[in-house]
Amino acid sequence: MPSGGSRAAGERASAGARPLVSVVTVAFDAVRTIESCLESVAAQSLSGVEHLVVDGGSTDGTVDVLRAWDRRVAWWASEPDRGIYDAMNKGIAAARGEWLYFFGADDVLAGPDVLERCALYLGGGAAVVYGDVRFTNGHLFRSKAGPKLLIGNTVHHQGAFYAARVFDGWRYDTSLRLVADYDLNLRLYRASERFARADVVVAECGDEGASNVRMGESFREMNRVRRRHLGAPASTALTGVLAAELGAYFLLRRLRRALPR
Repeated sequence: MPSGGSRAAGERASAGARPLVSVVTVAFDAVRTIESCLESVAAQSLSGVEHLVVDGGSTDGTVDVLRAWDRRVAWWASEPDRGIYDAMNKGIAAARGEWLYFFGADDVLAGPDVLERCALYLGGGAAVVYGDVRFTNGHLFRSKAGPKLLIGNTVHHQGAFYAARVFDGWRYDTSLRLVADYDLNLRLYRASERFARADVVVAECGDEGASNVRMGESFREMNRVRRRHLGAPASTALTGVLAAELGAYFLLRRLRRALPR
């Protein structure tokens, strides 16, 4: 298994120097975008950040880029995995930070001071600190935590920081291909864990994420997650609410496009 990073080179932090934030990036055949992702983390003004990259066995040159960044990334490894959430679980196992933040190799942090601004909100007993995400098509996803989490995932994963304790004895469900992050958020909400909002645009992401492209599969997985946490009757009712909301959203979008400019 190809691997490396400054940590692998013997630069392990002492027990008293635990990083504040572990940034975990999942990559696969991302040679076109991975360097921009790495640069956006390396440029952060916040000290106490470790960047971990879990690559799924890329063959397009991604590993060559990681080797070139060997001294500026805390740890990276490349081997086949069983999907995004399996790779994220590997990142959790390798992370040492007090907080974990996940984003993809085709995403970038929205500015060099993003982590420093978000760090102001970390702590105080919160399990999740969340901000917003901007897509490359200009759309701003405003994350919200509250009862609407019972219907769907209103906290965008690329805008969320999770306290390391959240993962004690828990890992992402790899049988879910698209919405294991919703499974986590709903579990924490149902457990009355505290969600704290940071008024920060955290990341800039592509507008064709897997859950958008494979919307039918995503919808089915969300139903499964709701049944797991809320029971079948409540899940069935909330599925109807979500379907109505999505129908209204797409209708309004078509109407906006049809209006004269």
